[in-house]
Amino acid sequence: MHDVVAARDHRPRPATRADTLILLPSMNYSEGVLTAVPYARYFGERSLSELAALRDADVRVVVINADKIDPWIIDHALMSLSAGDEPLRRDMRRRLRCLVPSSGSHTSLDEAVLADPHLIAHLRAAVRSARSALLVNFAASDASDELAERLGVPAEEGPADFANRWGTKSGGKTLLHESGVRCARGELDVAHSEEAVVRLARRLATADPPAERVIVKLDSAEWASGIGNAVVRCEALLRTGDLRRSVERLPQPWEDYSSALADSGAIVEEYLPGATSSPSAQGYVRGHGEAELLAVHEQILVEDEYLGCIFPAGKDVAPGAGDALRRLGMALNRRGFRGSFGIDFIVAAGRLYATEVNLRKVGPSHVIKAVHAHVAQETPGKSHSIMGMPVAYLHRRLYKPELLTALTPDSALGVLHRHQLTYDSVTRTGTLLHILGALRPAGFVETTSIARTSTHASEIDEQATVVLTAAARTAYRRIDGRDKTRLTR
Repeated sequence: MHDVVAARDHRPRPATRADTLILLPSMNYSEGVLTAVPYARYFGERSLSELAALRDADVRVVVINADKIDPWIIDHALMSLSAGDEPLRRDMRRRLRCLVPSSGSHTSLDEAVLADPHLIAHLRAAVRSARSALLVNFAASDASDELAERLGVPAEEGPADFANRWGTKSGGKTLLHESGVRCARGELDVAHSEEAVVRLARRLATADPPAERVIVKLDSAEWASGIGNAVVRCEALLRTGDLRRSVERLPQPWEDYSSALADSGAIVEEYLPGATSSPSAQGYVRGHGEAELLAVHEQILVEDEYLGCIFPAGKDVAPGAGDALRRLGMALNRRGFRGSFGIDFIVAAGRLYATEVNLRKVGPSHVIKAVHAHVAQETPGKSHSIMGMPVAYLHRRLYKPELLTALTPDSALGVLHRHQLTYDSVTRTGTLLHILGALRPAGFVETTSIARTSTHASEIDEQATVVLTAAARTAYRRIDGRDKTRLTR
């Protein structure tokens, strides 16, 4: 099942299907953020879910990543996506090319590509030999727009001008207001200084009823997974007037946050206490203006940090979240938007509140792709929507640097296989692993446990977590003190 929004903008748009895909998983994080969240360096591996397109014998794929992805990880992804069909896997590998820009001096992958004339030449050659090509970027940016223009191909997410206006926190909230979607209290004004943030926060702290806490959200569209959000205690702020000393929770260094605040600004809204649920809805506006509801998840959040998601979301929240996404899709369609979008929500005091609009791919985007690619691989004619399919899954981020650094991608998959927990294409149950490259250096991996019911998916997830942690603990005991220092550095 999926909701369709009637097309209102009939200007010609590029199709999202192409026989050559250029995957560009560019995300721009400061060194401070990467120090605090070291596994983010490996998020480029999310693009491997797109390799399912290679099951079509006419498709070629170019993967661009900031660092070389372990060939073993790529081969594992292809073997999984080919359901163990070795001739198909070899053919898929033959039509896949992996490229790394030569310069490491740029803060984002798309800028590094633009600065590498040899890589640009390779991409132009790939485009010339293709009937059609598409740049599959993670999010719109000025650099990805320029790259698409140089190559003469459309970008899946873009243009940047649109995302920079409407994909910001203030732009998204404006769209939500226009769409009649309930939001937390707070003005649309963008504050570019600590003094301005304090002024807006005080208005909420002295409102009727007063807010106990406010959340300060960096306005730029690039801030994802709550990394750009600070939670502020209003009592401390009213007493001291000092924003920094009133911050209760902040996932990045204050110096980085303060610099980003001055650069991109922030909005201030009430932090709603007692949230009982955190759903999210993902959609896609296609070339002719159809807005498709891809999924409604229940997010797993700990202190506003995204740790995973559950599909399907509960029947008490999914209809309202889907309706809000449909209305937002109509507002986006009127403005000519095409590409990925979504809404994050919370449920507080029994009411559904939208907290953020995303005009890009998001944390569960690669999970939706991967689940559909595996569950529906025997029925290739099905829609990319997984709504209505007899499937449930639980996606989890495992970050245990003190333990998981003892595992390699091979050993992690091996222990799941020995416990019969890896995904089985016959029963359509089991666990997929993502971002395997972050295991050894960062102690991070993502799991997606798939089953026919949420209860069974949760059971598989628990078993997978237990056996991976136990295997890491066993492996760690075998490592001498010198190697322990190396692995946890």
